[in-house]
Amino acid sequence: MVEKMEVDEPVLPKEKPKKEEPKDELDIEQLKRPDASIEDIKKYIAQIDQYEKRSLDPFLAKGFFYMTLVAERRNEISQLRGYLNSRLRIATLRNQ
Repeated sequence: MVEKMEVDEPVLPKEKPKKEEPKDELDIEQLKRPDASIEDIKKYIAQIDQYEKRSLDPFLAKGFFYMTLVAERRNEISQLRGYLNSRLRIATLRNQ
């Protein structure tokens, strides 16, 4: 018959390494780059917009701000007029 050995320290199970997901702050920092494209910012907005949560509105607002800032600095603001008007129309219809 085999007896168990007494150990001073308890045996802890091995911890699984946690997968780190990218933080939203990092995504926003990428939008602030001067070489950020308008298409990248639109993808960021679409990614956040799929959740339709009111708590994510500040992130959407930052996305729209940086999108218009980049377009204004590149003198491409007229290209965004249709996109921004459609977003306003959708927000109005959804009572957001």
